[in-house]
Amino acid sequence: MKKSIARFCTFILMLALPCFAMAQPASENLMRSNGRIYVVIAVLLVILLGIFLYMFRVEKKLKKLERESGE
Repeated sequence: MKKSIARFCTFILMLALPCFAMAQPASENLMRSNGRIYVVIAVLLVILLGIFLYMFRVEKKLKKLERESGE
């Protein structure tokens, strides 16, 4: 049952991918002409950096707890 649902979702995703690919050039040119693409890239980088820093801190705390509980 789970395999058939996963296959169906994959099939729908594969059908939708060409639509997303065709929509990019128009919005990309608009963003570049206004200089907004750099703002979008900067925001994405800040978000990704925040996620990685959060994951690093959680991993560090988890290792500390594992060491304390193992003693």
